Amino acid sequence: MVLIAVIAGVYFFGLPMISGMGTGSTPSVAGITPLPDTTIAGTISPTQAVTPAPASKALIPQPTQTIPSGQKLYFQVQKSPITTRIAVTFAGSAGHNSIKSADVKVTHPDNSVSTGILQPLRGISEIMLDGSKGTDRVEIIALMSDGVSYRVYDELVPSMT
Repeated sequence: MVLIAVIAGVYFFGLPMISGMGTGSTPSVAGITPLPDTTIAGTISPTQAVTPAPASKALIPQPTQTIPSGQKLYFQVQKSPITTRIAVTFAGSAGHNSIKSADVKVTHPDNSVSTGILQPLRGISEIMLDGSKGTDRVEIIALMSDGVSYRVYDELVPSMT
């Protein structure tokens, strides 16, 4: 305990005296100059707020449509964090042969577009489309066997990095 008290005394009293701070003299403030008093012309309204620029209309998802209960469709959409490619897979349906094809559209932040077609009856149940390093919009429009089309998927797919 005595050793700790001695070390503390040297640290708090001895070191400042060696550096000239503990001599009882007041430190010099000659190098410090006060800032001039400045007034900013103009007024700022407290209700002003910065609003971000609106997103491109091409990147705003639209509502999906309800498919009849006997014809439910299932899709998987995955974006690779390494290649940014987007895999779209038809994962099945509730009804036998209920889907004829599905048009897939990927819209990138620069409004460029990648498209592809899934045709499960012909064995094409997965496609890979180019994505971007940003957030992409993926739309899937399913054409049913009876000729009716439904927007079944429309979502933003963010970058995974």
